[in-house]
Amino acid sequence: MYPSLQKIVVDKEIKLKDLLLKLGKEYLYSYERNTLGVYVKNRAVYPSMILKPGDEVIIYPVIAGGTGSGISC
Repeated sequence: MYPSLQKIVVDKEIKLKDLLLKLGKEYLYSYERNTLGVYVKNRAVYPSMILKPGDEVIIYPVIAGGTGSGISC
């Protein structure tokens, strides 16, 4: 199960990686596997980024589609 879309307002300075761990280890795992997207101030971010109080963090699942095998019948 992928984490759902969330909007979080940061209340104290924290690294993005630590925030994701605080939400649950599945969030960090998904982020590291590129199945979870994170934006701060409408920008993609990196795990060691330090978030400031008042920053709005958008966390969303990355959903891919397609036929699966790529083989057509």
